[in-house]
Amino acid sequence: MKLLFISTEFEEQPRGITGIIKSMAHAAKISNNEVGTLVGYPNTDSNQDKILDSKVEMLYLQHYFTNGRKDLYPNLRSKKNQLSILLGREFKSSKQMTIEKNTIKSKNSLIDDLDYIIKIPYVYRFITHGYYRLVRNTLKKAIRKYKIDLVITGAPMNISRKDVYPAKLVQFVHDTMPIDLLETPADNRTPVKFARSLYAAATQSNMVLTNSNDTAFKVREINSKMNTKVLYGSINLKNKNYNNDSVLLRRGLKKGEYLLFISVLELRKNIERLIDAYGLAYEKIRMPLVIVGGNGYGYKKILDHYKDMPEQIRSNIKFLGYVNEEEKYTLLNNANSFVFPSLYEGFGLPIIEAFASNLPVLTSNVGAMPEAGGNAALYIQDPYNTVEISNGLIKIAKDDKIRKELIANIKPQIEKFTVDNFNKRFIDALNDLD
Repeated sequence: MKLLFISTEFEEQPRGITGIIKSMAHAAKISNNEVGTLVGYPNTDSNQDKILDSKVEMLYLQHYFTNGRKDLYPNLRSKKNQLSILLGREFKSSKQMTIEKNTIKSKNSLIDDLDYIIKIPYVYRFITHGYYRLVRNTLKKAIRKYKIDLVITGAPMNISRKDVYPAKLVQFVHDTMPIDLLETPADNRTPVKFARSLYAAATQSNMVLTNSNDTAFKVREINSKMNTKVLYGSINLKNKNYNNDSVLLRRGLKKGEYLLFISVLELRKNIERLIDAYGLAYEKIRMPLVIVGGNGYGYKKILDHYKDMPEQIRSNIKFLGYVNEEEKYTLLNNANSFVFPSLYEGFGLPIIEAFASNLPVLTSNVGAMPEAGGNAALYIQDPYNTVEISNGLIKIAKDDKIRKELIANIKPQIEKFTVDNFNKRFIDALNDLD
């Protein structure tokens, strides 16, 4: 079977969504399918011989998968750029590329599982900005021309089975956060766009894949007849081998003597209340709180809140920003506990990653997080309650009985989320396509 992955997330910085796409591509590849993806960066216009053209193309591709859309082409919000591209019809040119993997230096594991790439310049720019109708026919022709059997989206998109015919359409829904939390400003169109995409996925696909039973239930609320399968995320147990002492030394940390939070810094992660709760609990736990993650929606508000805390509390909260894999897993492998009182998660992969480091976890008993945590996590019943979070921090850090009980439950819980189990669930889902 020839699979094509379509996801605007290829043009964004690495996120949990890109990790799921990589996992699905790998599962498809090891099951002897032909795997490819759609990319949207512009033509190179090198106009050299075939060898040089090929090398320039691969250089662009390497940059694209590593850094996303940055610096590769102009923003389509400019009417002049939109008109120029539309008149030039560049977005309509599509071609299938065979990947010269030996020329790709990116550490992005997706490359190793791809057999081909279909390139339609600017395609994701048009989709992201609501102009999908302009590129729909181009995509449909490419699917027919290159004889694609199955299209899989990395997130819900406002497309239908007709748009990819004769291929079948599978859409992946990670969560329904844009319409469940409504965090965006009133003038932001994200909830409206997401609602349209979610409705299309739930009513116009051959199958919907989800990250959790919680999300699957929400899809079936829209269409009870939709063929819905739960994949869950997966983790690599080899990450527990990372243990670089210099990482701790550089950050002024001691093994087993800090609480750890890892995720993007955005409002739904409940970091402001975590900081307040830490302030209440500090005298009893007496260890730093380390917060790791890149900037997301509302991060400035989070940092302003941190700056308003008393100096003693501020000096013991360490914001490390985005860190590389070695730093991330070294921090996980040497922490006292993992604290994750999020308001909403489509699954909660950070919880599973903490389990892989044998860490006791404090998280919220809402959404899909209990599916990830099982009996191996300590739960906050109301993540809006700062006092409850504070009491949870004290227990997870200092109560040896609770810690031992949680750690004892990690192994059976984490076995649900191995790579092998993910691969099996994915292939079983594809075999159940109508």
